[in-house]
Amino acid sequence: SEQSTEWLRQQITPNDIVPDSLPERAGLIVSFRIPDSDEAYPYLFSRSWIYDDALAIIALTAKDAHAPALTILNAMKGQVKDDGRIGFSYKTDEDWYDDKNHLSGAIAWVGYAFVFYQQETGDIQSQATAERTAQYLLLLQDRDTSSSSYGSIRGGPNASWYSTADNIIAYFFLRDLGRLTQNDTYRQAAELIKFSLMEHHWEEAQGRFFPTVGDSSKGLVETNSLG
Repeated sequence: SEQSTEWLRQQITPNDIVPDSLPERAGLIVSFRIPDSDEAYPYLFSRSWIYDDALAIIALTAKDAHAPALTILNAMKGQVKDDGRIGFSYKTDEDWYDDKNHLSGAIAWVGYAFVFYQQETGDIQSQATAERTAQYLLLLQDRDTSSSSYGSIRGGPNASWYSTADNIIAYFFLRDLGRLTQNDTYRQAAELIKFSLMEHHWEEAQGRFFPTVGDSSKGLVETNSLG
């Protein structure tokens, strides 16, 4: 709706929440509006989670609000390291970010947002950055053909788990990036993820996805909705 689009615009820094955002982080969105009476306010009021930035880019682009989408996209590009890593969240008013969690699912959402914007607008300026994030994700892909997670991407560099939701979005990112670049490396990696999703993440008897490889303890609605 127009109201939700306008709300997203208002979350872009600098704004009334963070009027003096760091220049190198201007354009990131503030993920939450937290009352200043809340005990978490000092820690979270200026925080931007990259998953939220990615979804905001996608939502605004889908509504043809390309200018604010590009503002967020350019801010996100500035956070991508040379090796494709991105912190999980950033304070927009000071020089802090979560540098311990370079989680593959959130990074795949950012990469997909870059690709989605390019597909919708024809603007290729983010393609090289998208490829850097893809290269980082490829380093986390299990290439051991004897493994029960063969083809899947780990949750992060220090993770031992393979999230279904993370791999679903990584599949779409790498598939579409492969189409844009005509690069078989990305297309083949996406096909491996698809193989693993159906071979290792899918529970045929119940007709649902495991939240992670082989985890039959619970079925998460968001995992299966995304699937």
